Amino acid sequence: MAFIQIKFWKSDLIIKSPGIPNDSEIMNKINSEKIPVISEIEFAGNHSKTKNICITGTNGKTTTVSLLTDILSTQKKVLKSGNIGIPFSKIVLENRLYDQNEIDFCILELSSFQLEHCSNFKKRNFSYFEYIC
Repeated sequence: MAFIQIKFWKSDLIIKSPGIPNDSEIMNKINSEKIPVISEIEFAGNHSKTKNICITGTNGKTTTVSLLTDILSTQKKVLKSGNIGIPFSKIVLENRLYDQNEIDFCILELSSFQLEHCSNFKKRNFSYFEYIC
């Protein structure tokens, strides 16, 4: 815990991985210190100047993102990211989405865990899928 106390408690903002449980010891400490917490998705979204199309839900996210990417890429410049592979923050950095760019849309597959600490995430369109068989 000494490393955490030295490094994290002086932070102005925590970017939380969805793999860290909200009721973990470290999150309890962060919350008790009143340090703002956002998700990697919100962090990247705050810096991206590209329109986002977000897909979430119980089933069919990956298929929907892949199909939508294939369809839109015939006419537009499109990237896909999120739970489908490359983290959104890496896409934003490597494709310079924080500057003016030629990407029309970034299509994001988002799990409920990735959305937990998103309160100001900018999105163009948002779809929720829940297939019941």
